Amino acid sequence: PDFWGMGCEEFGSSAWPRHVAWYLLDLQHNASDARFTQEHEPGLCLIDKQRHWKPLCLANYFASRDFFSQVLHGYKDVFRLAWLK
Repeated sequence: PDFWGMGCEEFGSSAWPRHVAWYLLDLQHNASDARFTQEHEPGLCLIDKQRHWKPLCLANYFASRDFFSQVLHGYKDVFRLAWLK
């Protein structure tokens, strides 16, 4: 089942390009850009904290708020959205 957005059919194409997260973060979805489509396992990231401090803080903010965990259906996309912002 595909539960990526409000009003999504139980089975069907992904609503991720129309997801409310893009509007909340003022981002434009671009399906031709791999940063917008590729998923990764955040537990396996090696990150330079000095170089990427701002996205890390934003990812921490997203992950520590119940609102974002409900909107994103968990924490899977927290890092990707933080780095895109």
